[in-house]
Amino acid sequence: MKKQSRREIRHRKEQITRRRRRRVCARLMLLFSTLALLTALGVNFIGTAFAFDSSQRYSVKVAPGDTLWSIAQEYNTKNRDIRAVVDSIIRANDLDSTELHVGDKLIIPVK
Repeated sequence: MKKQSRREIRHRKEQITRRRRRRVCARLMLLFSTLALLTALGVNFIGTAFAFDSSQRYSVKVAPGDTLWSIAQEYNTKNRDIRAVVDSIIRANDLDSTELHVGDKLIIPVK
């Protein structure tokens, strides 16, 4: 059996170290790209999970004399409590008050 010199031993250790570093870098790159992909998909899933589907909402332009209550009564097709319908309209449109202005566009969610 051939005896290895210190130089050959050191060279072999350096090769092993480089190989390990490459493997670690490759695994880290795979991990980060997987996390980035999951994050992108997760954001997309979360955004669509809580958004109102366009087939489940109406868009209404506020006319003179309209109130949230009158609009809720008009679009309350399932005989839900009007207060709950008004509340869902407020939440869907991110309204701070019940004051409406002629020409405002409101989203009416349908559950």
